[in-house]
Amino acid sequence: MSQGVTHTGVVVAADGRNVKVRMDDGNAAGCAACSLHSLCSPLGKSDDSVIILARAHDSLIVNEGERVIVGIGDGAQWRAVAIAFSLPCLLMLTVVVAGRFLGFGDDISALSALIATVVYFGMLYIFRSRLRVSYRWKVIGKA
Repeated sequence: MSQGVTHTGVVVAADGRNVKVRMDDGNAAGCAACSLHSLCSPLGKSDDSVIILARAHDSLIVNEGERVIVGIGDGAQWRAVAIAFSLPCLLMLTVVVAGRFLGFGDDISALSALIATVVYFGMLYIFRSRLRVSYRWKVIGKA
């Protein structure tokens, strides 16, 4: 698996394969170069105060206090961009074109597109726990 974004951190809690990692690599070069950094960083926190949930491989045993490297694959990053940006834009365009095709005015079509987008993001919020599972950080190894 290609690891698009990797960070180092300290394990703050370990329960079998599930671990909580406090990112402490300070200047995350991978994130700084990314154009979506401001959207991805939780509430604008620095990397020093971010605690993430990660899953360790069966062959990797980690204990509390150990430094580890965590990563998320390129495929997961592209899926997140599609869900957060591409699909809502496509939805808005589709609703506007369908509204115009059905004979509605520009104002009704645009308002319908905005309402459809709000419903889309509402559904994402409702099903966020299911989405979170597919975007899980993985412990790559020990630092």
